[in-house]
Amino acid sequence: MLYRSSTRSTAEVTLNEAVHRCVTADGGIYMPERIPLIPRAFFNNIAEMSLTDIGYVVANLLFGEEIDSATLKSIVKEAINFDIPLLKLTESIHALELYHGPSGSYKDFGSRFMAHLHQQFMRANQKSNIIIATRGDAGEAVSRSFFGMNNVKVFVLYPHLDDNSAKRRTDFITLGGNIIPIEVMGTFDDCLQIVRQTVSDTTLPDDIDIQTANSFNIARLLPQTFYYFYAYARLSRQLDPRNIKLVISIPAGNLGNLTAGLIAKRMGLPVERFIVATATDKPYFLAEYLKNGTISDEASLSTVPPNFGRLKMLYSDDHEALGRDVEVATYSASDSRIYSKSSPSLDESGHIAYVALSERLRPGETGIVLATSTPDASHSIRRNSMKNLQMGHSYESFRQYLINNALR
Repeated sequence: MLYRSSTRSTAEVTLNEAVHRCVTADGGIYMPERIPLIPRAFFNNIAEMSLTDIGYVVANLLFGEEIDSATLKSIVKEAINFDIPLLKLTESIHALELYHGPSGSYKDFGSRFMAHLHQQFMRANQKSNIIIATRGDAGEAVSRSFFGMNNVKVFVLYPHLDDNSAKRRTDFITLGGNIIPIEVMGTFDDCLQIVRQTVSDTTLPDDIDIQTANSFNIARLLPQTFYYFYAYARLSRQLDPRNIKLVISIPAGNLGNLTAGLIAKRMGLPVERFIVATATDKPYFLAEYLKNGTISDEASLSTVPPNFGRLKMLYSDDHEALGRDVEVATYSASDSRIYSKSSPSLDESGHIAYVALSERLRPGETGIVLATSTPDASHSIRRNSMKNLQMGHSYESFRQYLINNALR
């Protein structure tokens, strides 16, 4: 399997190169050059398969040409060693609980797989640096995944936020060891821009090995396909697979879950369509794109996440084709429907996805809502008892810090 830029340039690289480079020379991010189709026999037996069995089959199609079978089985088994309960909420709607990993977030899937894959690709005595921008969940998952790993240092950039505006409690700030939290005196967009500039900077000293653990990195995205197949497997134990018309509702985010789900569909997952649910008082770019084929502000990294480029590549920039597989449900932030908690399995964003699913599910369809974060997370960043490392929002300030502090 080779990988190419989401801008559809013709240059192709190996998995190792795609994981290491993260961002392509033309400003894109990597996608598989083709999406493999899973044999139909796989679905005949899927109801009896475990999560690790399913993960291995899918991973082998996506990564197996560069990683031997025994090693890949070991990576899947060690990375995804927790359960994904499928809880029945109503006669036709289920919740897939993706937060039972160490960080309490679905991001454990990609982060833990990436960490084990990173170890596999590291040469003897190689020193490596990881950089990630986060609002909370991703930094927590990546930090726990790489914590204590020999010859690896992780720089976690998070925006300057007061406790009321932070999305959830984050413990990576207090981990210590090889985890270096840096509070950027700016926005999340500033943090993302620093990450992109870092991994694109060809003038950094040659002895600094650095890559990102944001979802720019293909190694974090593709393992998210595993739980879609497992959800179908769990559903097949309860219902006749011949009668399942599956609809999956996803909380809006950086589109990693949607991209992974659509890749799974392209691989053969029997799903009718996806719903992307969000609460916002601003125009939502994905709804705009599905309607018009264009968006008004493609420059903002936080408004238009990099995975949008992967979606456009997957559908050859055909917004009508994408719209046949995806619908968007947008609610006003003041809409009373999104504040009545539907299930103890769902956090706030999961509840919005549930509302969207319950309103759009058609007769004869079965729905799954992704429960992406533990519903009992507090809503504050927990400050370190020591003075936090703070830094300006310009790339140059981080670049100099990295040169002075990177493993090399």
